[in-house]
Amino acid sequence: GAIVGHEALGRGPGGALAHTILGAGSPAMRPAFDGASRVRAISLAATLGLATDLSSNINPGAVVDAEASLAPMLEAAAAHGVPPGRIILELVEDGRVFDIRFMRALLDAHRRHGIRTALDNFGAGYVGLGHLFDLRPDIVKLDMTLIRGIERDRRKRERLAAIVEACRGGLEISAEGVETEGELAVLQDMGVGFAQGYLIAKPAFERLVTDMELAAVAAVAA
Repeated sequence: GAIVGHEALGRGPGGALAHTILGAGSPAMRPAFDGASRVRAISLAATLGLATDLSSNINPGAVVDAEASLAPMLEAAAAHGVPPGRIILELVEDGRVFDIRFMRALLDAHRRHGIRTALDNFGAGYVGLGHLFDLRPDIVKLDMTLIRGIERDRRKRERLAAIVEACRGGLEISAEGVETEGELAVLQDMGVGFAQGYLIAKPAFERLVTDMELAAVAAVAA
């Protein structure tokens, strides 16, 4: 029933999604764009007076060097007084995520600076529980395809139960794309500790969701 974090989302003109923005440029510009987006997220969060965690995506395929990719973001965080411990970087699944040696180096770099790592969109792509154990992120974010209509789908609930059990003992679980009270109720009953989605709050342009806006959802959850 409380706001624990905000996610910074990249959007283009007219609300165009991030992949359309990236698709308009060359692969060579992706590392610079990826890094600049995180710097912008921290700057905006500080301007808005963010007092909760801040999540931002990171594309493993756009990382050339783990430490070098973090440097501009860490400099921005220091300049704006944002503790690295409040930053969560969400790994977007691409081919690089299966390079275990590289991924472990990337996650180790995050940990050295106190940054937490989330595995984004889990359950939608090719990353399974075995690979999850190899990576050992701090947070697992369940894809909305697993969440949608889960109160009416026994197989989805069974799959979620397996994920929850596998994550016991150190991995936080967050559900993406929660849109109905029924979905939220099932997630709570099954031990999912965090959720985001249109039921809770829709994306807002350069502003924070308030506790008052969340109150109605908290009342339903209670």
